[in-house]
Amino acid sequence: TEGTWITIVGWLQSKEGGLRWANNIGKCIGIVAGFSILSVILGTILEKSLWMFPNISVMLGKFLVTLTRQGLFVVGIVLGITALEVSIGPLMAMIGAAGFVVAFAFQSTLGNFANGLMILVYKPFDVGDMIEVAGVKGTVKDVNLVCTTINTLENKIVILPNNSVWGNVITNETSSSIRGIFLTVRISYGNSITQALQVLKDIANSHPLVLEDPGPWIDTGELAEYAVKIWFIVYTKKEDYWTAYCDISRIIKERFEQEGIVIPLPRQELYISEAMALEEGSMAKRFKDNDLPLERVMPK
Repeated sequence: TEGTWITIVGWLQSKEGGLRWANNIGKCIGIVAGFSILSVILGTILEKSLWMFPNISVMLGKFLVTLTRQGLFVVGIVLGITALEVSIGPLMAMIGAAGFVVAFAFQSTLGNFANGLMILVYKPFDVGDMIEVAGVKGTVKDVNLVCTTINTLENKIVILPNNSVWGNVITNETSSSIRGIFLTVRISYGNSITQALQVLKDIANSHPLVLEDPGPWIDTGELAEYAVKIWFIVYTKKEDYWTAYCDISRIIKERFEQEGIVIPLPRQELYISEAMALEEGSMAKRFKDNDLPLERVMPK
C-alpha cells in the first residue's frame, strides 16, 4: 500500500504526470471561462450596436446576437479540449458522421431551419407586423430558425413551422406606414348615382383620419343585378386603420339614411302566369287569390 501511494504521489509531482494534467485542465477551464465571458461581452456590444443599422430586422438582430454568443462558447469548448492534448480530428470526423445521420433523420426540421434563414435574410415581415399566412392572420410575436409564432385577433397563439410560412403567400398588412380602406357601397337603382357619389366624397374629405395624399378615389364600379356598386377607396395611417374603417362605415349608413339613399338587399321577383294562377290547389293560385306575404301563405 505504501509503495502504491508513493507511486501515485510521484506521478502527481512529475512533469509528465499530475503537473502536466493539472496545467492542461487549468488551461481548459481558463479558455472555456474566457470565451464564455468574451461571448457575453461581444454579444452585448453587438446588441447595443444594432440601432446603427436600421435596415436590419429585429428577428435578424436577435439571430446574430445569439449566433455570436453561442458560436464563441462552442469555439471555447473546442479550444479547451485541444488544451487537454486531445486530438479533435477523430472527434470532428465522428461529429460529421453523426451530422449526416441526423440530417437524414430530421429532413423536415432542417427544411424549417433553411426556411427560417430565408425569412431572416429577406425579412418579408418583422416582429409586431400584422400578417396573414397559411390561413392564419395575426400579429407576429416571435420568429426563430424553426417556427414562427403568431398571436391571432382572437388572442390565440399559433405556432407555424417555417416550411408552412415561407412556402405560402405572405400578406403583410403593416409593412407600409399607409393603408388603404376599400369599401363596396351599394345603392338602389332608384337613387341618383351623382348624389351618392357626392355624399361619399363629402364623407371622405371631411373625415379627420383620411389622408389628403394619396387622396380618396370614389366612382361607379359596377351595375349589378339588384344594386349599383360604388367603389370607395381612402387612405389612412396604419395605426388608424380599424378606427377609420369602422367609423366611415357607420357614417355612410347614417348619411344615406339622412339623404334618403337606399342600401338594397338581394331580392327575387316572382311572376305568375295566368295558367298557373287558374290551376286549382296550386301555390300560385293561393298567391293570386290572397295577395298575401310569403310568410302568411307558407307559414312555418
